[in-house]
Amino acid sequence: MKEKNILWRNAAWMALLALVLLAGGASPGALVSTAQAQAPAAAPPWGGMWSGKGVIRQKLMDDPIRKLTRTSEADFWFVVDADGRVHGQGFVAYSADLKAMKWKVPVPQMGTIDAEVAGSSGKVIHRFGIAGTLTDTPTRAPGPAGTPGGTRRADHGRNHENCDMELALIATGQGPDGQSAPEADSLIPGLTFDFKIEASVNVPAGVGGTAVAPGAQPGMQVIAITAKGWSPFQGLKPKVERGPGEPLRVMAEDKGEKHYILWYAVQQSAR
Repeated sequence: MKEKNILWRNAAWMALLALVLLAGGASPGALVSTAQAQAPAAAPPWGGMWSGKGVIRQKLMDDPIRKLTRTSEADFWFVVDADGRVHGQGFVAYSADLKAMKWKVPVPQMGTIDAEVAGSSGKVIHRFGIAGTLTDTPTRAPGPAGTPGGTRRADHGRNHENCDMELALIATGQGPDGQSAPEADSLIPGLTFDFKIEASVNVPAGVGGTAVAPGAQPGMQVIAITAKGWSPFQGLKPKVERGPGEPLRVMAEDKGEKHYILWYAVQQSAR
């Protein structure tokens, strides 16, 4: 029994000696420090999958002569990596409606004439990509006593728990070269949809080229208008919110007399 215990103690010392040699001759106490130093840093709290929705309603023209409205509804999802870079995808449903007492209507061999028009696109669904950034470095102005400004709070926290974070999403489409391209002036590259309007046009005999709407009265012409797809995000950059035990979330809202823009996203899982 005594010999067995000695063997166990010798085996333990040999194992410890092997660890010391592997650590380059460091003392056993230094092994703990080495292990802690090599341990991966805690993942930032924003990582993982997010999902969101957006809606836009705008009156682009609203006067006694012309009324043009457009709406969109978007569903999207994205992933934020450890460096705050965003990539994802979504679907957006567009619709547009036009009604005007006078609208420039092209007529073959006549140029354009003023006509009464009305039409709607119905609902058209497109897919789009998402890029963007999540940052934890808000700008602070210099203090009143000459205190310099900065980009991070003093109580920032070891794992960004005290950060003021901001999320900027960008819709992406297809550029002329077929590659992914970011939105420009809140429009998504390569994304278009058509809607048809009926125009009450008096066309002289022998002049044609426009289609007559099925069941329409003489002089009623159908004209296709191509519209460019707009971004659901519209350049808004909301602050990230969170509460104890709650997922991260954002909400961006902008409203006025002739427009309403809303989009929000919630973190679904961390990784």
